[in-house]
Amino acid sequence: MTRPGRIVLDVSVMLKWRLLDEENVEQALSLRGDCIEGRALLTLPTLAPYEISNGLVMASRRRRLVGLGVVESLEAFFDVGLELKQPDW
Repeated sequence: MTRPGRIVLDVSVMLKWRLLDEENVEQALSLRGDCIEGRALLTLPTLAPYEISNGLVMASRRRRLVGLGVVESLEAFFDVGLELKQPDW
């Protein structure tokens, strides 16, 4: 079996999983699917949960968040098996 590739993910890509009015949503959802299916390991810096939370709150205020609310969306992000890493300067 081939080892999954490791991808350092930018928060802007993750937000596309919930903000369907963004550009390149299909590619972002495909990457999410790769993670769920075990074809990719998605890694984020430890600051990412704060960035994601802020992005979701701002999207909710602007009525861009469809379906789940902010808290449920945040939980759903980490249900796909993301890894948080402390940056190594």
